[in-house]
Amino acid sequence: MINIDKILKKLSMIRPVFNSEADFQFNFAWQLKLEYPEADIRLEYINNKIKDMHIDIFILLEGKVIPIELKYKTKSCTCIYMDEDFHLKNHAAQLLGRYDFIRDIERIERCKSNFENFCEGYAIMITNDSSYYNVPISTKETICDDFRIHHNKILPFGPRWKGNPSIGTTKGREKEMNFTIEHCFKWEEYSKVEDIIFKIVKIKII
Repeated sequence: MINIDKILKKLSMIRPVFNSEADFQFNFAWQLKLEYPEADIRLEYINNKIKDMHIDIFILLEGKVIPIELKYKTKSCTCIYMDEDFHLKNHAAQLLGRYDFIRDIERIERCKSNFENFCEGYAIMITNDSSYYNVPISTKETICDDFRIHHNKILPFGPRWKGNPSIGTTKGREKEMNFTIEHCFKWEEYSKVEDIIFKIVKIKII
């Protein structure tokens, strides 16, 4: 329905780095509108069909709906692009960042179940933090193994916390998730600014 790869490729050429997740969302939506001027694009969309949930970008195109969730997770760095200084924050808390991205995928699957005119949907993350996409060195089991999203990792159909995680770790993230489709995380390079590499993963639901 939409050529997501074309949109992201063009975006990477004009905006290889973003100040924040909101900056990423806005510029993605802008590029989307340039490519599909006939599309009706909503930001932070809320619909009563799905309780307590909003979608970052909700597209109405040719009678079909296309929901998109976006994440931008960074580690601290500074760089210059087109005479603009970028001072990226250190988000850390990668464990929670991974969980939240998997929750984005689950939101898109819920949209598929709740909208008869669902066409396709996407969960997308861009990061310069290699701990998201590199395979972990240690093979020791951790509480968050099911929520890892490194390259070539296959998402379990029912990801769960392992062992006895602290209440502080799981607070607000206790709800169980179940998936009906197999998802595999395939990371690619999005851009390189100076010596900083940004990678991207795209999960498509149809």
